[in-house]
Amino acid sequence: MSMRTCLLRGAALAALNGFCACTSAITIEHLPTFELAQMPPAEAGQGAPCFDADRVDPSELPDAVPYAMCHDTIDGDRERTADVLSRALHRETSPDFTTFRDLGSFDAGSISQYWGNGLATERRIYSHVAELIAWRLTPVSLGFELRRADGVAIRVPPKDRFDGEALLEGDEVLSIGDVPVRPGERFFYSPHWRRLLELEVGDRVRIVWLRPGTGRMEGLLRAIEPVKTWRALPSML
Repeated sequence: MSMRTCLLRGAALAALNGFCACTSAITIEHLPTFELAQMPPAEAGQGAPCFDADRVDPSELPDAVPYAMCHDTIDGDRERTADVLSRALHRETSPDFTTFRDLGSFDAGSISQYWGNGLATERRIYSHVAELIAWRLTPVSLGFELRRADGVAIRVPPKDRFDGEALLEGDEVLSIGDVPVRPGERFFYSPHWRRLLELEVGDRVRIVWLRPGTGRMEGLLRAIEPVKTWRALPSML
C-alpha cells in the first residue's frame, strides 16, 4: 500500500469516526516549513482566497510554499467542505491563500453487523476525500513550476533570467539553491520548499537539472519581485 493511500485512508477513517461521534474536529498537519512560514506580515490571512486546484490554472498562482494541510470527507457540496476546512486551517495558520483539491473516492474499510443466530452482514465504506493546503507567498519569484510526481519543469522563466544554461520545459530539476528537490508522494515535505522562503530579490539561485538526451546541467536563475496579480482569480469562498 502506497504512502498516499495510507494517508487518504487514515483521513477518511478519521473523518468517518468524527461523523459518528457528531464532532467536526479537523486535524491540521504541519509541514516542515511550518515554523518559518508562520512569520507572516500583519495582513496575512485577512480575506485569504481559496482556489479550486482542479479549476484554476496553477501557472496563474504566485510562487508560494505549502506549510500546512488538512483533509475531510466531501458531503456532496464542494464549497461547504472547502469552507469547513478553510475555517479550521485559517484559525491556526493565517495563510496567504489556500488550494482545495478533490482527491476522489476510495475503499476506506467496512462495517460489520451481527444479527444473531450466526447471521452477520458487512457493508463496504467508500469515502470521498478533499484536501486543503495553506500556502505562504515567497519573498521572490523564480517563475517555474514543477510536476509533483517527478520534479519535471512544466513552466519555466524566460531565458534572459539565467546566467549560463537555461531551464527548459521537460527538464527534471534536481536541486534549487544547492538544496535537493524530492518529488513523488512526499513532495510537500521536500527540503527545497524551505530554501524558497530564504531567498531575496536579486539573488542568483543555482538550479541543477537533468535534460533528456543531454544529462546533468545547471544554471544561475535571478530571483525577481513576486507577481501580485493572482488575487483577481476566482475564489471558491
